[in-house]
Amino acid sequence: MILDFLIMSKRRKTIVYILFIGMFIYSLVYVEFFNGEFSPLQVLSDARSEAKRLLRFILLYQYQCNVTLQTTNYSAWPICLEPDVGINIELSTSKVAYSIGPSEDGEFEKLLIRNLSFSVFIFTHYRIPTSDFILQHKQNNTHVYRTTIVPNDPADFSRNSFDTQTVNNVLATLRHNHLDILKIDNVADTSRSHDILYYLVKDGTLKNVGQLHIVLRIDKADDEYLYNWYRTLYNLFHQAGFRLYHTAASDQLCLQVTLMESCVYYMSWIKDPGPRTFVLYPPALDGSVEFELERFLDYLKNTAAECDETFSVPSNKLPPLCLDDKRRKADRKCRLIILREYTNNPNQNTPRLTECNVFVLWGRDFSSEDGEIVNVETDGHRTSVNLPLLEALDRYFLYRTSNIFYIDAPHAVWNLITPILNSGVLQICYQYFFHSRWLYDHIKCIVNVCQPVHN
Repeated sequence: MILDFLIMSKRRKTIVYILFIGMFIYSLVYVEFFNGEFSPLQVLSDARSEAKRLLRFILLYQYQCNVTLQTTNYSAWPICLEPDVGINIELSTSKVAYSIGPSEDGEFEKLLIRNLSFSVFIFTHYRIPTSDFILQHKQNNTHVYRTTIVPNDPADFSRNSFDTQTVNNVLATLRHNHLDILKIDNVADTSRSHDILYYLVKDGTLKNVGQLHIVLRIDKADDEYLYNWYRTLYNLFHQAGFRLYHTAASDQLCLQVTLMESCVYYMSWIKDPGPRTFVLYPPALDGSVEFELERFLDYLKNTAAECDETFSVPSNKLPPLCLDDKRRKADRKCRLIILREYTNNPNQNTPRLTECNVFVLWGRDFSSEDGEIVNVETDGHRTSVNLPLLEALDRYFLYRTSNIFYIDAPHAVWNLITPILNSGVLQICYQYFFHSRWLYDHIKCIVNVCQPVHN
């Protein structure tokens, strides 16, 4: 008995020690991430700085929806109707929307019911004034529930009770696996309005939501409240994959950072449209050029890959090539593809390598996505061609080959990066590098990137 007791005590101590060490490591990582010099979620010094950061975030559209439906010429929440990412009105499938705390006029809900044939589920903690669209909710396929929607906070054991519900519990009760639209307007506790959205992101509930319309109310510039909203919207973008496509304000003066008090902001978000659609990432902190440059420099200092075997190209401005067998299969041929502007010096030296076959693609009109390749140089000989840029890349990047890619177009590199990324050729490229005129003017360097080691 005594021996068993001692063994149990020892096991308990071991478990306690492990838990303590785990909590300590987690705390260190948490503090490092949130308080790092360039951490996007670091707490700022005062309410004004928090307001400036939050305002920059919500005023910079991340996606452009070209087809919208609005209740009036000026709508707080335009509905995105682009077939691929928005509400596809051509489909005859049933559409479901949740509206939490609708406004008194119910214009948004009317639009969904009358124009888009939605089944609208309304949740409100207050009595809705008698109106046509509520009186006729049965024939209009509208359902009204008198309840208070609260955050799905695990610390709140009464969150799913007689008069309070979470969105998670409502979805399970009504057996809805997908929502085309979720609108969160008026909530009972405005001081914790961000928490409803925060836990929807944390729980992964928004993965089953197509479009999101939310409201941000600011009575006074409280730094903690502003930070909580910024953190929630940051997670909404980076974790839940939603993209902001419209923001409206109760007053034009609210668009100035010095007058963020007593303001209401209406935001519309769309689910991530996919990798082939241009998305503008939100700025970090104040979004200034000085800070972004400093942050970029810090990023370049932290190399994430190492190369055990390099080869310096003689008499050329190319950085060393990585010929590490861990990254490049030893039995695979090496192919260096250089992309250059035809308007550049036509007598630029082309490197001669015994380790790799070298191809120089001379192109023009790189300022647009209609760029084309007009000459291909190999072994000192040029051949005239007339190929669209992406078709040429697809032709010269080969599978089961160690492809190295050099973008030697300093004035057009930023125009080229997006279509090149969309083409997918970098998936079969184990090293690529470029230099930019803007970057070179600021930091005098060439960006050199290696693929991670794959087994």
